[in-house]
Amino acid sequence: MTTRDLAEIFLLLGHQFAKPELLEEALCHPSLDRRRRGGCDYQRLEFLGDRVLGLIISTALYKGDAQADEGALAVRFNNLVRRETVARVARLVGLGAHMRLGKSEDRQGGRDKPAILADVCEAVIGALYLDGGLPSAEAFVLKYWADFLASTSEATNCLLYTSDAADDTPCVDLGG
Repeated sequence: MTTRDLAEIFLLLGHQFAKPELLEEALCHPSLDRRRRGGCDYQRLEFLGDRVLGLIISTALYKGDAQADEGALAVRFNNLVRRETVARVARLVGLGAHMRLGKSEDRQGGRDKPAILADVCEAVIGALYLDGGLPSAEAFVLKYWADFLASTSEATNCLLYTSDAADDTPCVDLGG
């Protein structure tokens, strides 16, 4: 990544990386086959970022609604960390434009595939956590999930996505 690319994404993420190689790894899709040549892809950071996202969202829900029982919190949590929501955040941030993909995956529209976008977003959260600690990851998550958190707060008893909709149509407007 060029210095200009890094500066642009640092601004989007709200964090100046001390170790920009973490961010580069988070944006590197396995289709580049870097691991075989001694490089890295986002999969390990995705693993970590998934857990960090879960911690941040569960803490926000716990603190944000003292009256909600465990069942209501669980429904809201699951909707906030599901692939479709994480992919929507990745689109809001513009992560697709910054990903590094193999040529075939790029030609097949990988920059807009929900599964890849969600994976990369979780990897970025993992990179933020490793580089700046929980406060950096939390600032990013709370900024980009704010509207989703508010929407689920208003629709506690409504699943954000209807289970029978083929396109995961929201039952509440999540602002996007």
